[in-house]
Amino acid sequence: MVALNDVVRRHPLYAVSVLILLLFSNNWVACTLSLSAVTYVLKWHSGTPWLFLASCGVAFTAVEIIVVSTTSRTMRYDYAIPELGVPLWLLPWWSVRSHWVLDLYCACGILQKKNGEKEDENIV
Repeated sequence: MVALNDVVRRHPLYAVSVLILLLFSNNWVACTLSLSAVTYVLKWHSGTPWLFLASCGVAFTAVEIIVVSTTSRTMRYDYAIPELGVPLWLLPWWSVRSHWVLDLYCACGILQKKNGEKEDENIV
């Protein structure tokens, strides 16, 4: 079971990951290692399976590779791997963002349940 306090304690990690991306996006090694460390801390703190984090990272990065490779050039990365068209730090970045969305979903569910228990007219 997820507690609201645990979800709130993980939000500074998400802010740190955004800061890492802003500071080190042009240095793919530092950005990839830092975001991988944040992903590890998130996994350790939440107990989320590696399969979830890895599959989200791979799946969403694959979608970005497809989007970047289209002829319309909807987006482009300056510091990308030439063969892929995307930087390596996208894998851990998508893992962090997927976990963030999972935590937001849990927080909304917890808050909805707390608000639902206070209402007397709720029959369900």
